Amino acid sequence: MTDYRSPLEPRTLDTAEGDAATRLAATHEALGMVPNMYAVMANSPGLLATYLDGYQWFRSASGFTPGDQEAVFLTISRFNECDYCMAAHRRPSTPPTSRGSSESTSTRARASRRRSTS
Repeated sequence: MTDYRSPLEPRTLDTAEGDAATRLAATHEALGMVPNMYAVMANSPGLLATYLDGYQWFRSASGFTPGDQEAVFLTISRFNECDYCMAAHRRPSTPPTSRGSSESTSTRARASRRRSTS
C-alpha cells in the first residue's frame, strides 16, 4: 500500500467553520473523538456533509444488519488496502446484533486472514 497524506491540515473543533464545525461537534459528541478523515474533510464542508449524509443513509436505509454493514465496510477497506479503515471497522462500534457479536468477530478474523495471505 502506498502511504498518502493530505496536504490539508486537519480541522479541529476550534478551527472548523459553519456546517463543518457543527458536524465535527456532533461526531465528537457521538464517538468521543473526531476521526482524522473527518477532520481533513472539514476543509471542504460540502465533502464532509456528503460523506456523513451518505454514511447515515447507508446505516439507516441499506437493509443490512449492523454486522453486515461492518462486513461491507471491511470488504471495501480491504479492497482499497486501507489500514486506517480496516482498523476503524475492526473496532466494535455498534452493539451486538441479533445475529450475535461472534459473527462480527468471525467476519473480522476472515478479513484479517485474507489480508495477511495476500
